[in-house]
Amino acid sequence: MTDLSSKESPEERNAMANMAGELMQAKMDEARKGSNNTHILHVGSFHMEIVPDKDIDIAQVFKAVMDDLYEKYGDRLIATEGEQRHYG
Repeated sequence: MTDLSSKESPEERNAMANMAGELMQAKMDEARKGSNNTHILHVGSFHMEIVPDKDIDIAQVFKAVMDDLYEKYGDRLIATEGEQRHYG
C-alpha cells in the first residue's frame, strides 16, 4: 500500500525532465570539445545531431531517418524556395 507522499508531484517530474535535458546538453557540449564531434544531419529545416558512440551505426541511423522523411515529405523535403541559410 502506498500513500500520496510516495507519488511524484508535477514539480518533481519537471525537475527530473530538466536534469535529463541538462545531461543531454552536457553530453552534446562535451562531444563538441577537442577531437570529439557530433554527427549532423541537416536537410531543409530538419536538423539532427548525434553524439558519436561506438554502439551507434550512424550511417544506418541517418539512412533510416532520411527514408522516413522522404516517405513523409517526398520531393518537398529538398525544396528550398524562399529559404536562405547564412553560415559564417
